Amino acid sequence: MTLYLMVVLSNPSAGRDDDFNTWYDEQHLTEILAVDGFVAAQRYRLASEQSGPHQYLAIYEVETDDLAHARRALTEAVQAGRVGLTDALDGTTVASFYFEPIGARQTV
Repeated sequence: MTLYLMVVLSNPSAGRDDDFNTWYDEQHLTEILAVDGFVAAQRYRLASEQSGPHQYLAIYEVETDDLAHARRALTEAVQAGRVGLTDALDGTTVASFYFEPIGARQTV
């Protein structure tokens, strides 16, 4: 199986940081990880010494031989309400991408 990464960049709605983080940590990650092929997730916040268009990053590990199937499974889970969204998420700023490995993982 291939291990893909789904990278999601996002922001909370204005003044909704606490609601956004609670939803993400206590609901959203669990719902995503219940989707076939999604095996791990970790969230990040932009380091304080930087500024940019996105404050938050989520990286999901997707283990599958069929990325199109995993992507469809996620879309179907959202459409069926098994993966919910919140108005604490600024939907106008969300960007998501899937990445596939192109070389061996290297470590020190």
